[in-house]
Amino acid sequence: MRLTTSIKTILILALLVPCSNNSWAQTEARENRTLNLSLYSEILDETREVLVRLPQGYLDNPDARYPVFFVTDADWNFDLVASTLDFHTRWGRIPAFITIGIVNVNRNRDFVPKEDPGYPFTGSGDRFLDHLNDELLPIIDASYRTSGRRILFGHSFGGVVTINQMLRDASVFDAHIAVGTSTWVAERVLFERTRTRLESNPSLDTFLYLSVGEGDGGATVPDGALYAELLTDLAPEGLEWSHTVFPSENHFTNVPISLHDAIRVLFPFYQQAEHMMQSVEQAGPAGVAEWFSDQQGKLGWRFVPQSMELGLAAVQLFVSGQQQAATAVFDELELRHPYRPETVAYRAIAYARADQPAAAIETIDRALEIGERVNHPESRMVSFRNFRQAMLDRL
Repeated sequence: MRLTTSIKTILILALLVPCSNNSWAQTEARENRTLNLSLYSEILDETREVLVRLPQGYLDNPDARYPVFFVTDADWNFDLVASTLDFHTRWGRIPAFITIGIVNVNRNRDFVPKEDPGYPFTGSGDRFLDHLNDELLPIIDASYRTSGRRILFGHSFGGVVTINQMLRDASVFDAHIAVGTSTWVAERVLFERTRTRLESNPSLDTFLYLSVGEGDGGATVPDGALYAELLTDLAPEGLEWSHTVFPSENHFTNVPISLHDAIRVLFPFYQQAEHMMQSVEQAGPAGVAEWFSDQQGKLGWRFVPQSMELGLAAVQLFVSGQQQAATAVFDELELRHPYRPETVAYRAIAYARADQPAAAIETIDRALEIGERVNHPESRMVSFRNFRQAMLDRL
């Protein structure tokens, strides 16, 4: 039996008030942005635990919607992934995510879609994906302000279920991150399913990140290379993918480095300011709009303008006399980062550097207003106030 609308409604209401039954219980855990939820799955006939990390300022921005990062093996992966996403988000490297951690009950059963005699209970991976697609995803979308963009992350057997989900329906998740994937398990079931899937439909319009550590044990490294060769030979239409072998890493140390690398590949942020400045040199102020438009066309939702680097580049343009180009950069940053007071603060710095303290005060006041609205860290708010006082003193 699948979730009905009435059941979903009950589950959503249960988020708003304390409850003690098994349908959907919520308690705060570890910190005020992290929730520990329990949900009874009719498909799996068991209660599942789910961890939720809300992005900073979620409650203060009721109009904002967020992509969702789903983490398998949340027992040991959730804190690493959620903290890494928090770090990159704070510095404007990536979009702010809602992070969902799926806690294990029986990972052999849930992740491997075909029985493997060497691993007890394997073989029910497809039933777990029924739960993921038909129960958990609709609940998360109904309960939180999601944008419809999703990423699925898995390690080892979690990589197996991640790739299996991509083969089942590549449209559900925008990106699949499979690290140290046990492609050898269950007589290479992923090889078999990949061939079958692409014979019937050669299109896989999604993103796939594959990696292994050079010192990964057993057949993971050679079979990972063989799976990459299979993708190269079959050349799925629309699939953007990569396969990386990290030197001096093993099955577990490969996880954090691969997580960061996958983020880097998904949301390219290296040398954005240098490339944007080159566009300005070639086309003047019009080059700003051209560069932003070009990046948006190439990357879509994965284009995240780096507010610090681009903001500092705009300050440089402003004080060098290219105020029209600088203003275009500031406008683009504020448009694309409406909840980041730091982007406004860079414009204030430009006015200060150009000896325009009145304009700097007016601008930093806007940064303070946004900061108060989104509960910006107090240490940064103090810096804004100190800057404002310095400008008053200059007047």
